[in-house]
Amino acid sequence: MKSSPLAPMRLGGVTTGIAFSVFALVFANAPPEIGLAQTDVTTGRITGYVRANGGSPLSGAAVTGRNPATGHAVAATSGADGFYQLIDLPGGTYSVTASLAGFAARTRSGVRLILGSSPSVDFVLEISTVSEHVSVTSAIPTVEPTNTTVSTTIEAEQIRNLPASGRDFKSFALLTPMTRIESERGTLSIGGERGINTSINVDGMDFNNPFFGGSAAHAEGRAPLSLSLESIQEMTVITNGASVEFGRSGGGFVNVVTRSGTNTVHGSGFFYFQPQAFVADFANGQSPNDQERKQFGGSLAGPLAKDRLFLFGSFERNLQDVTIPIDPIVLDAAIFARYPVLASPPQYVQTRDGWVAFGRLDWQWTDSQRIMARANRADYDGVNGTSSAPTNTLQHNGIEGMKSLQVLANSSGQFGASFVNDLNFNYHHEDTPRADKELNLPEIRVNQTSALYGEVAFLPTPSTVRRYEASDTLTYLVKNHAAKIGFDYNDTSVSQIFKNNWRGVFTFGTPADLIAGKYSSYVQFSGLGGLTADQAGTTSFAQREYAGFLQDQWFVSAKLTATLGVRYEYLDNPNAPVLNPSAALPSGQFPLNGRIPDVNNQWSPRLGLSYAVDPRTAFRLSAGRYWSRTPGLLFSQLYSRNGLIGVLYSTQPFQAGQNP
Repeated sequence: MKSSPLAPMRLGGVTTGIAFSVFALVFANAPPEIGLAQTDVTTGRITGYVRANGGSPLSGAAVTGRNPATGHAVAATSGADGFYQLIDLPGGTYSVTASLAGFAARTRSGVRLILGSSPSVDFVLEISTVSEHVSVTSAIPTVEPTNTTVSTTIEAEQIRNLPASGRDFKSFALLTPMTRIESERGTLSIGGERGINTSINVDGMDFNNPFFGGSAAHAEGRAPLSLSLESIQEMTVITNGASVEFGRSGGGFVNVVTRSGTNTVHGSGFFYFQPQAFVADFANGQSPNDQERKQFGGSLAGPLAKDRLFLFGSFERNLQDVTIPIDPIVLDAAIFARYPVLASPPQYVQTRDGWVAFGRLDWQWTDSQRIMARANRADYDGVNGTSSAPTNTLQHNGIEGMKSLQVLANSSGQFGASFVNDLNFNYHHEDTPRADKELNLPEIRVNQTSALYGEVAFLPTPSTVRRYEASDTLTYLVKNHAAKIGFDYNDTSVSQIFKNNWRGVFTFGTPADLIAGKYSSYVQFSGLGGLTADQAGTTSFAQREYAGFLQDQWFVSAKLTATLGVRYEYLDNPNAPVLNPSAALPSGQFPLNGRIPDVNNQWSPRLGLSYAVDPRTAFRLSAGRYWSRTPGLLFSQLYSRNGLIGVLYSTQPFQAGQNP
């Protein structure tokens, strides 16, 4: 099977071919947040065995898990070998009770269920002739025998208490191995892959920008806030061995679950102030640029109806500015005297202001049926936010912005003792109105000093992306198996105007050449056939993605778990014709019969094994194939800068030794 050039493939940390990755011998005292099972995306499960005092399995025992904070309870019955599963459990702390006629019931309290985890809770029931109930709080085994992946979960206490620069949730991902922030677009890179190959899920649904790649509401790294830390319950970074429920990434996955209300009214508030005096000097003794940051916000949560209806809301605001001095070599008095319109002050102030509001409603309308709806709105304004280079004059910058709205709805229900269905809908709309200073100036470049005058060549560049997503997963429990079948449909679209160099760009060798008007080159983008630059630079198309998966998790024994699944993904790329460079006509022209191929060969088999030698040691093995989606940005210029509707003119009027 070959990898499509449009969809990078990755397997166990390798980006070419099919390879196996054997990993994660978990040593004694390994922290429980490392390597959690990914049998569920937004929920967890509790499994275990019910046995008699002599070790024989007890069939028909009633096992119930209850979360006192919300009143949510799930029940199961042990099988012939004593095995039971409590599935579809939202994160929280549970009390688990096992009971059987003729035996004393036992309750294990304080069972902590964090994102994606599946702790094993075993019970030993003793024969009793009277009604008797025993409560225990013994520790849960450190190693989860049902874990078949490598991941790290950042828990609620860490998110609340650890410092994070700018309170960006992606900063916590950097606490995990094999992660970094790329300088190109500020995206999160996992396992050495490009940031566009990282997939971020929030509440089980896509939270990526389909055009640029990277996080939604991120504005290519410019926006300070996309999702408030106040609204995040937990997050998991998966570096290897992700189950077939996760797709469209050849690098890694970030899985985030947001907070919900409980039966207790609670809230939070914060205010952070970072004045210039609190910013340390650099190691060489140089003082940093003048800057100031304020961040404030809070949250409020509680019940609207006890045990049934809960509300959570949060708000966060960021106000930030930094003064950037312009390099004195750029502030050439002779240039400003010759061209007063290019004159600039010695510094400019760059702002990075934004806010994010979040609201979530949870309705537990029966013990086995839940509905959740939530919305996240992010807003960003950045004066002089296009660049922070000291070689820019004040005019050579832009006014950045971003408005993002994501709305998500989820219905999760258990039908009988064996079926669980999880249905999700996701809508995302994001505008990034990247504006210029409206001075109607060309861009002017001076190679010797790297100085930039006039206006930014590619501004304004407004763009809008939309996403409509629907997914459904059905889980069926039979004996010691948890079988899953699911699908996911994504319809994404983009509309962008990108007309780089539309006002013209003059390039000069030296400041003296600029003063003399002796430019070495001039380029300008223009429309063809009567089209304006806006019309020629407009890109508007859609991509549709289909995915389906099958998976079986087999709990072979108390020590051995096997997960086997297959995922299929299909990427339907834009169908409008493009130039075909492989079929030149006798005239030298290229016909307009090229096509962007769809990607229809993305089969992803995956296997995971976990063997727990003892309660503190486990061997794990995983193998799988992973595909990355192709962001729409890689196709945009096929429709705009193609020599048919738009063209870039270039001239070189003056050569070395010539006079203007």
